[in-house]
Amino acid sequence: MSNNNGKFGIINFSNNCYLNVIIQLFLYNKNSSNIIMNYLDILNNNGANIINPEKLMIKLSEKINVSRQNDSQEVFTLILDLIPDLEKYYVNKIKNIYTCQECEKSRTKEDTFSTFYIHTNSLEDSVRQVIANEEFELECDFCKKNTFTKKTCRINKLGNVLIFYNIVKNKLKITKNITFGSYKYRLTGIIKHFGNEKSGHYIFIDYINKLIIDDTRISKLDNLPMDDIYLLFYT
Repeated sequence: MSNNNGKFGIINFSNNCYLNVIIQLFLYNKNSSNIIMNYLDILNNNGANIINPEKLMIKLSEKINVSRQNDSQEVFTLILDLIPDLEKYYVNKIKNIYTCQECEKSRTKEDTFSTFYIHTNSLEDSVRQVIANEEFELECDFCKKNTFTKKTCRINKLGNVLIFYNIVKNKLKITKNITFGSYKYRLTGIIKHFGNEKSGHYIFIDYINKLIIDDTRISKLDNLPMDDIYLLFYT
């Protein structure tokens, strides 16, 4: 319950562990921490500081039923929508270039997203899949024909924080450091989920300080099993 290394436990009123771990994610980044704290209250409980997330839950209730089991990754995305000031620290931007193979004219489109989906046990491969070249049949905006179109992608911007979602629940090989061109990141946090989609529990792992944060309980991390990893984030 104490704020070990500046970390706070968070009250779980019933089923809001899905939110508590996302709050911990936001608190880990100084910029997003200053923003998210506007929706949180710090309480003193027997000399230990803990966070009451009720104000954020009221805000989130505009979109979902906060009292039932919810998916943490979906809640992360919803919070970015509800609090736009947070988005700039987590958004990634990719430039897609579509080139008609008949008239050879091109058009561009920028896509933004906040989460990379892990389909293998390699984080780097997950990023490469997002920017992989493709070729498909499409009506060209210029020559108005159904032609083969080549899609090439470029990373325009990566966020201050990279979020990886273990969508297929693979047993992952942890990569401590990842590099994409001039962007360098290190693993700073992990969210684990125990159970299934209808019932389960989330915990947050502070990888840098080797702490397990389970709602209001904070304990030392002695070892890290590779199963049940749900989200990874890098800063």
